[in-house]
Amino acid sequence: MAKFKRELPCGCIVAVDYDGNARVIYCSKHGAAPDLYDALGSILGYAEERESEILKIGGRAAKWYGEAINKARKALANAEGES
Repeated sequence: MAKFKRELPCGCIVAVDYDGNARVIYCSKHGAAPDLYDALGSILGYAEERESEILKIGGRAAKWYGEAINKARKALANAEGES
């Protein structure tokens, strides 16, 4: 039984027992975060290998591609505490 138990807006649950031990039960989004981080890193690596080819083409696709790569880089940097 927990001394303190609180559900966060995302669905994660934080509980502290009477001995002061904390436990977090992750919601599905936060539970999947490590897999999402790894997948985004793999996708970014693939995209970066082809970045110069896409940017040479130009147009909307190149603009979108560049924006997507920058968002991915920023998201990974945030996850690594580099923001």
